[in-house]
Amino acid sequence: MPVGYDLPGATRGFRFTASNGQETAIMGDALAANGQAVRFEIVTPGQAHPCCCATGRSWRKLAEPALSYASPQPGIYRVEAWRRAWGKARGWIFSNPIYVK
Repeated sequence: MPVGYDLPGATRGFRFTASNGQETAIMGDALAANGQAVRFEIVTPGQAHPCCCATGRSWRKLAEPALSYASPQPGIYRVEAWRRAWGKARGWIFSNPIYVK
């Protein structure tokens, strides 16, 4: 379950999953990479600026409410979604991690 700040906008509908082609992981799950890239899917319930973090480092910033990307590296992956409200960017949704081994 992610942490969400509903005042700038409803967080219901946020999704963060990963797939290795054989199985799918949700937040809190571990997933084996099996020697291939793992595909991540992010969906925010409204306009946001998601930031993908892997093993503690921000590595990709996005401007779309839905995104699919792949990573060949094992690590701990999570998403932060920021939304503009009251004149500045506000932390909106913070996901739990998906562990890729």
